[in-house]
Amino acid sequence: MNIVWNWLKDYVDLPWDVEEAVKRFTMAGLKVENLSREKLDLEGVVSAKVLDVRPHPNRADLRVGTLYDGKERLSVVSGAPGLQTGNTVLLAVPGAHIPGQKPLLAMEVGGALSQGMVVCSNEILSGEAHRPGEDIIILPEGTPLGKSAQELLGLDDYVIELELTVNYSHCLAVLGVAIEASALSGVPLRLPPSLDKWGWASKEGSRPPAGTPVYPGPIRIDLPDRDLCPRYVGKVVEGVQYTYSPPAIERRLQLAGMRPISAIVDATNYVMLETGQPLHAFDLDKLEGNVISARRSRPGESIVTLDGETRPLAAGTLVIADAGGPIAVAGVMGNRHTEVSEPTKRILIESAYFASVPVR
Repeated sequence: MNIVWNWLKDYVDLPWDVEEAVKRFTMAGLKVENLSREKLDLEGVVSAKVLDVRPHPNRADLRVGTLYDGKERLSVVSGAPGLQTGNTVLLAVPGAHIPGQKPLLAMEVGGALSQGMVVCSNEILSGEAHRPGEDIIILPEGTPLGKSAQELLGLDDYVIELELTVNYSHCLAVLGVAIEASALSGVPLRLPPSLDKWGWASKEGSRPPAGTPVYPGPIRIDLPDRDLCPRYVGKVVEGVQYTYSPPAIERRLQLAGMRPISAIVDATNYVMLETGQPLHAFDLDKLEGNVISARRSRPGESIVTLDGETRPLAAGTLVIADAGGPIAVAGVMGNRHTEVSEPTKRILIESAYFASVPVR
């Protein structure tokens, strides 16, 4: 399990530096296999204010902005929607280094001078071009100018690699490690408000606060094979918009060993790494019928998984199915047809308990 140091410190304000913490973890039985300082290969990307924006003289798809980084005014050419007067953005100044790229030089773009580049999350985290629909990073109002992206977004961090024995399976989650760290240090655990409200770390475990309504929702859940799935909870979320996670969240997922995909998918993965409870999001409008069933697969059934592979299912495999057939191999992978994508407007979030041996 990879534990990101500052993510852990969100939940327990440890009195030790990271080197002292890993020594104490190991001596307590929470064995640390490796400690690494993960520094993003990024230089010269700083916060800057957009002072004005004007049309490009020769290109209708581009505009020219004047940006101020606290030291000088720079002219920047971009077609990004977020290049708007008054916004504070991240600017790669001449000489800046972005992962996998050569140092940035001032240059003419369509006949207009560009003395830098406003950047998106994908560019600074991976060195690749912006993803479909991805805008540049817009920083909160009042952000100091000239501050590095690393400092503003916490991009550099320590990663603690744990080699867990079976009695520490709860430490397959950041909060599980935080509970151990709290016990070792005597510092109180600091839960996110939603988990605190539900008593996530209490003796009884998570329970809805008194008076919490339970809505029937548009989907019925059937559990015909309770030996494999005794509990399955679904939540419908409507009016969602396909977008990307903030760069600080994407970076944490990267450091934990996961690939950022979209805000919805990232949220399910983030909460799984946080609490240890796996989640999955289905596009609700792609489900057939009004029922979700956690059942054994039937002879001849197959599924096209998220990686595009058609996979025959051995009879008796635990699957999640709608009225049309399997839409996920339980605890393993969802199917291609019901995945969250750009047109998605409504989702069904799955949180379930699956028997461990069949999943393994």
